[in-house]
Amino acid sequence: MLLVALAFQTASLPVQLMKVGKPFAQPTGIYFMPGIANSMIVLEKTGKIILQTDSQRKPLHRLKVLTGSEMGLLGLAFHPQFLKNQKLYLHYNPF
Repeated sequence: MLLVALAFQTASLPVQLMKVGKPFAQPTGIYFMPGIANSMIVLEKTGKIILQTDSQRKPLHRLKVLTGSEMGLLGLAFHPQFLKNQKLYLHYNPF
């Protein structure tokens, strides 16, 4: 999957696509980091957690997960005070 950003203001304006990341293997979620511009966390089904910015990709962590059918690393939620405590919550099937 290639990440692209869509930019438009009204239906009468043309849609603009912009490449923001290289292809990912089996992405299950893209989460924009609260309060941190141009940064997103990408989850891959196989357990990879990746930080993607405008210019670089940095692996953050890899979980051991089951990857059958509807399993794997499935979701993420940022703690309401994420900017202060750096906590986030993951939804996954442990190995």
